[in-house]
Amino acid sequence: MRTETEIQQWIIDKVASEFEMETNEIDIDTPLPEYGIDSITIVHITTEIESWLDISLDATTMYNYTTIKDLSAFVANAQN
Repeated sequence: MRTETEIQQWIIDKVASEFEMETNEIDIDTPLPEYGIDSITIVHITTEIESWLDISLDATTMYNYTTIKDLSAFVANAQN
């Protein structure tokens, strides 16, 4: 089981990689759509989270939890 902090860092790294940004440019309180995340990227990241943590997430998870802070908290709790 991964901690919320580990999940948060993983998502930061993923978003930075997807958009060719430095990790220090990513704010955990900024809504993900502000980084230009589209539906294809959302599906990609959701699928990778599911595979990494061996959990199942609803397709709308990233639409319901739009910041890295909220998403990582939700995903951490979903492991239980």
